[in-house]
Amino acid sequence: MKIVEAFTAIMLIAGVLIVIAGSLRQETQNFSSAVYDSEYAMLREVQLNNSLRTEIISVSSANLPVEWSDVGFPQNTKAKITSRTPPHLECVAKLCGISDICISEDTPATKDVFVKSAFIGANSNNYAPRKLNLFCWGK
Repeated sequence: MKIVEAFTAIMLIAGVLIVIAGSLRQETQNFSSAVYDSEYAMLREVQLNNSLRTEIISVSSANLPVEWSDVGFPQNTKAKITSRTPPHLECVAKLCGISDICISEDTPATKDVFVKSAFIGANSNNYAPRKLNLFCWGK
């Protein structure tokens, strides 16, 4: 009888742990999905804004890559991203050449960082492809 009681107790504890682990995994997936949706919306807004595209394309290829904290990062683009960042996130961006590996030095090593890229190719006068990477993490 004691063996059956011990087995039942172990099964109950294991069941509770499985339910808790499943709910934590679901919360993580929901958070990452929300972060990627926010990043997509911010990058899409930059892509569709002609003045921001022009500002990004006007950065000289010789100056690429440009970190978020660098003086040469397009200021209007930085202001737009900052203003559209949700309160629960911190975001930085990096502007790179289209074939460059684009990893930011401004991201924390201790947090999960979510990255999304956007191609900024041209405006009505100039074709100068660039890649804008957006790096976001929870506060």
